[in-house]
Amino acid sequence: MKKPVLFFMAVLLCGLLTACGVGCTEEEEDETARFKEEDLYTVNAYVEEMTPALLEVVPDLKGWKREPHEEDDKPFEYDEERKKWLEEHRESIEEVKKEHLDEDFPGMETIESWEVVVVRGDKEWLMEGDEVVEALEQLNQFTGEVTGTIEMIIANSGELDEEQSEAVLEVIEQVEPTVKEVRQAVFRE
Repeated sequence: MKKPVLFFMAVLLCGLLTACGVGCTEEEEDETARFKEEDLYTVNAYVEEMTPALLEVVPDLKGWKREPHEEDDKPFEYDEERKKWLEEHRESIEEVKKEHLDEDFPGMETIESWEVVVVRGDKEWLMEGDEVVEALEQLNQFTGEVTGTIEMIIANSGELDEEQSEAVLEVIEQVEPTVKEVRQAVFRE
């Protein structure tokens, strides 16, 4: 008589544990579907590599030739060496995009659903997915502006008119603030 009761109790206990395990697993699967740690690492790696690549372009965008004793630097003119360096920057930026924005990069809808507590060094904050999506869109749009500016310089053989020179100045002025905004949203720097 004792053995059937013990057997029944063991079966009941296993059933309860299994039911709890299934319930917990479904919650964990829901959580995993919304956020995957490797997705965060993928986004971080992209931002970590792209933002310095944008900052590195600035000195060469500023490297136009100046005529001696001219009051105004415009219109800008870039020499062959500077155009070559700018083309290398453009290729580098495109390579970062190609390397990171592939099939492993999480979709914007996935990122938008994030609400993750992030710890970086001694800082801890709640990362909101919509802020990250906004930062990534800003980064991608600005990256296009920078590469477009470089393409404009090269297409014009480095000899820009007044309006094109102003466009280059605007991009130069936007690089640092854009990088800071993006890094603030993603890394809280």
